[in-house]
Amino acid sequence: MQEIIKNKIFLGSKKDYLENEFNESEWAFVHIGKELFNKFKESDHKGVLYTNKNHLYLSWLDVPEKSEFDKASLEAVFNFIDSHKNLKVLVHCDYGQSRSPAILMAYLSKRTEFLPKTFYKAVTKFKEIYPDYFFTGGITLFIKSFWNDIA
Repeated sequence: MQEIIKNKIFLGSKKDYLENEFNESEWAFVHIGKELFNKFKESDHKGVLYTNKNHLYLSWLDVPEKSEFDKASLEAVFNFIDSHKNLKVLVHCDYGQSRSPAILMAYLSKRTEFLPKTFYKAVTKFKEIYPDYFFTGGITLFIKSFWNDIA
């Protein structure tokens, strides 16, 4: 787990989430995982699923096609993070390499002053901060293709 914004935004893997102890009154979590697709397969796998006020579950698979992702879910993640400004927020996916870093990079560029506003400048700066970001895959293609449409 890596602290991205001091005492506020953290990025990690499922292992980080499972192996750390978190005080639920101090933390909010964005869970992005392939197991969520199986757990909630009766729902739209692009959907956002809330379990309680501090947990947002996004059942996005780590796939090479950008068509598997949707702007509404991405905006829901952004809004969830914004609505938990009084808490530390951990954004994690299975390995912390593609989905969660891509989503957090877009959030930090679009909703804060932490990263540049243009796609390639944001990616370059984010990779300096978080070198484990795997800059390929459907999630990155999706974010790149809708960069100017993301609020």
